Amino acid sequence: AEDAVIAEALEHAGYDPMLSMTGMLKGAETYAQNLEEALKAGVFGAPFYIVTETDERFWGQDRLDMLDAYLGTL
Repeated sequence: AEDAVIAEALEHAGYDPMLSMTGMLKGAETYAQNLEEALKAGVFGAPFYIVTETDERFWGQDRLDMLDAYLGTL
């Protein structure tokens, strides 16, 4: 978890050690957390929308009209 150790490991692997300072590592951590949450919620594609109040689920770009109509009923 030390920046210097991460930078050294990146450099040893052939990457620019400054990657540890750009926020890319934080982005990768955030992505991993979001992926874990999505899998637990049953997400299986993108885009995928869950209306938390009712647990109603909408999957796919072609369902956006249905999602919009549903949200209009809340």
